[in-house]
Amino acid sequence: MTLVTEKFLNLARTVARAKGVSTLPIVALPANAEFMTEEEIRVAADKAFQEVVAKLKGSAPETPIPA
Repeated sequence: MTLVTEKFLNLARTVARAKGVSTLPIVALPANAEFMTEEEIRVAADKAFQEVVAKLKGSAPETPIPA
């Protein structure tokens, strides 16, 4: 499981593919947290948490990283 900001999502996918882990579970977090309100951060954190749990449980399908 890898968590990255949206800004680094493509880089994370590229590195995962290069390392032979094309189905690495990756969760993207908002890249602009410094401009978000406390409520927006709470919502984003809850969404990310739910996505992490779903991916760890295997209930969220991983999209293979294109070669």
